[in-house]
Amino acid sequence: MYNDPALKNRYFAWFLVSGFECHPEEITKQIGVSPTEVHIKGEYRIIGKKKKIKRMNKKNSWVLDSPLPKNAPIEKHLKHLLDIIKPYKQNFIDVAKKYELQFNCAVYYYEANPGICLESNIMKEISELNIPLYFDIYCMAGTVSQFEQLNADKKLTKQLSGIKLVSQLNEEEYNEAQSLANSLIEIDAARENLDIHMEDAIIWDELSEEGYTEKMSRVGEDLKKIMTAIKQSKFLTNLVKESLEKNK
Repeated sequence: MYNDPALKNRYFAWFLVSGFECHPEEITKQIGVSPTEVHIKGEYRIIGKKKKIKRMNKKNSWVLDSPLPKNAPIEKHLKHLLDIIKPYKQNFIDVAKKYELQFNCAVYYYEANPGICLESNIMKEISELNIPLYFDIYCMAGTVSQFEQLNADKKLTKQLSGIKLVSQLNEEEYNEAQSLANSLIEIDAARENLDIHMEDAIIWDELSEEGYTEKMSRVGEDLKKIMTAIKQSKFLTNLVKESLEKNK
């Protein structure tokens, strides 16, 4: 997949409280700090800005996000959160004895072999709180996630136009590279939704028959979108036909 030099590394950090059955407002009272967002079990929330996905909360949670710009180094995000927590340090320690507390960091890299360095004072403050620190590190360079980037269809069409197996399917008013690019982008979007909807259908073990049917219907809708996207491309359609013939 293409690499876009305009893509920049992004850093996210947040503090999470979970494992409680009371209303999140009770956590706010115990901690003394207002959260940036809360999730209530059984309610729905919207995920994503471009592709808005409705997802059910599986548990109650209390979240404090770092408000710093996403290009700020991860250690600055953590330092900012610790500065907010410091005046209420004992409250956080007390709450950690009853519920699940953790610092979370997510780093999205568009470059190879990045490094993370946390100063000793940051590690010391986190250690004194006796709260775990988790890192999720994603290498975005060359991954399908770039299907979502600006002008992805044009860039992918240009790349695919140079492939003989693709270009030989062109006709007078039909451009296979463009059709294939659009199909791959639509399949990728449907695949992401499919992952979420399948997870929802499997993880929730207290679903009613009606609830299970509703979630599986979403899985079906995602699969239909994938099938429709495949049919838009001659190249993908031929691949499916060849695969079916081999498995007869």
